[in-house]
Amino acid sequence: MTITRKDFLKAGALGILLPHLATPTPFATNSLPNLAPGNLPSADELWKWLEQLAAWCPAATGSAGHTAFVNFLDQQLRAAKLTPQRKTFHLPYWEPKAWSLKAGDEKLHVTGYRPYSGPTSASGVTAPLYNAGTVPNLDYSGASGKIVLVEVAPAPDRGSGHRAGDLIGTYPANATVPDVGYGALGAYRTAPDLKQAQQAGAAGVIYIWNNVSDGNAEDQAAPFTAPPSPVPALWVGRSTGQKLKSLAASGASINLTMHAISHPDTPTDNIWAILPGKTDEAIIINTHTDGCNAVEENGALGVVALAKYFGKLPASDRNRTLVFLMTTGHFAHGLVRGTQDWINTNPDLMKKAVACVTIEHLGATEWVDHPAANEYKPSGEYEWGIAYTPRHPEGDLFLKAVQGTEAKNTFAFRPEGSYPGEGAGFFRAGIPTLSYIPTPQYLFVEPVKGGAIDKLDKNRLHGEVVTFTRCVVALDKMTVAEIRGEVKSA
Repeated sequence: MTITRKDFLKAGALGILLPHLATPTPFATNSLPNLAPGNLPSADELWKWLEQLAAWCPAATGSAGHTAFVNFLDQQLRAAKLTPQRKTFHLPYWEPKAWSLKAGDEKLHVTGYRPYSGPTSASGVTAPLYNAGTVPNLDYSGASGKIVLVEVAPAPDRGSGHRAGDLIGTYPANATVPDVGYGALGAYRTAPDLKQAQQAGAAGVIYIWNNVSDGNAEDQAAPFTAPPSPVPALWVGRSTGQKLKSLAASGASINLTMHAISHPDTPTDNIWAILPGKTDEAIIINTHTDGCNAVEENGALGVVALAKYFGKLPASDRNRTLVFLMTTGHFAHGLVRGTQDWINTNPDLMKKAVACVTIEHLGATEWVDHPAANEYKPSGEYEWGIAYTPRHPEGDLFLKAVQGTEAKNTFAFRPEGSYPGEGAGFFRAGIPTLSYIPTPQYLFVEPVKGGAIDKLDKNRLHGEVVTFTRCVVALDKMTVAEIRGEVKSA
């Protein structure tokens, strides 16, 4: 099964259904104003923030690292002379402690765990192996009391690009957008939840990567959208998977350990700040704060950078009120839904919102998977940055704003079927929304330390922040009719 960017768009787990939209009125963006010199954090300062985030990772919802990051964002908003507001939720935070597989005295290599699965005791569970087959053709009939093998086969490849009508434009303008299969990233869709295994009485589950290199499989923690389950589950690479299938065929048993601690009633906060403008019309700049590494999620660094920029401008230079919103719950496996709660509990701001800009996954470089050669390596290019918007005005604006920056290999795209990410709820509310969501292969890796910062780039990060500062400056000067594409700008 090939997981292309188009499949990613259509995934209901990350988005909402889009209604049919008529072709919008063509839009000609005015020249964007120059940014006020010195108002934005420098590339070096942004990178210093990112290094601190990486040191706190993984920043799973409610974890110590996540709490430290939210407190850091609070400090940055205060430094910008804004008053943070916070709302606290509670969840049973799942903290992984140790995970392993052993066949007799032999320790087998585990690439990662399935978050919010199990847990087992520190000594694990020992049971016979049972091979249920390959997704989607799984047979759990013999799974009772056994540790079940499930082969997951997302197939990375490069295809012919998007169909006409989807693509608004690219930067650079002559770039060809590849239709990239996402390999390990696609597992959030192809890995089944553990409900069938639980109903069948399985003692545990081992997911086997197929058509994914061992390097790409390493540290992947998927799927991040699945509900909690009492069945413990781990991931292994292809070579370990082959050995496990042979052991299953011989009737062998294995020891699976997924030792984790559940912390009931763990607090986790939404945080936001409001910067008044000359009118009460609002532009929302948003992201989420929880994640598994330094790219997923670092969008809040961009949000607070914009807060610092606009906070330094005279009030007379801000036409609209700006809302800097950073929510929790994206990685809470359905236990907390911070963005939707904020939408539901702030009806006045939602009614006054004329645009939303969502910022996620900054600074990414491209790593390419070659499963046939079992090879995973950098391409030397930036990861393709995707600016999703159902309206051409925001797509045109983005393509204008990105010019001359290091946010290269980007494109504006009109999604079909669903609207992904943290901007989905604002789109659903009828607010014109621009959502920037690059999706590198390593988006869901959860390394023990380091946060995968070695795969990120300082100049790309700064270029993206400059781009979205320009976007908000321009949106602030546009009329509502221009934002909605109902008229051309003057």
